[in-house]
Amino acid sequence: MAIIRPEDPIRVLISVPMVSTTPESSLAELAAKLEVEQVGAVAVISGDHLDGVVSERDIVRALAAHGDPADVWAADVMAEAPVRVDADDSILTAAELMLDEGVRHLPVMSDGHVLGVVSVRDVLRVFTDSWRRLARPEG
Repeated sequence: MAIIRPEDPIRVLISVPMVSTTPESSLAELAAKLEVEQVGAVAVISGDHLDGVVSERDIVRALAAHGDPADVWAADVMAEAPVRVDADDSILTAAELMLDEGVRHLPVMSDGHVLGVVSVRDVLRVFTDSWRRLARPEG
């Protein structure tokens, strides 16, 4: 397995097809999709356009406000105009952006198209692996 470093482009963290949905998806459908796909957020796409991002946290907030999961839609809870990162930006840049903006998921864009969504967990793994390499240099 190749070593991934914080200075590498964020695109290297996209390893599976992007999980997306439409603005018309219900929270029940979204929750099921998150479970099946084992992801914490989905991109909300209309045509080729990124409308927003819906995370597990967005769904929980909607349910806590007594929303009916069958009658609340992705468009109602999504983060519109989400913070995003360019596919060629470094993993370090993405991490700084996540911290500065207080987000846990970032759409990765290239030429106006969404390539995927990376999570803080994806990014954190790179830093912990780097730290381990520094702490135990190969001899």
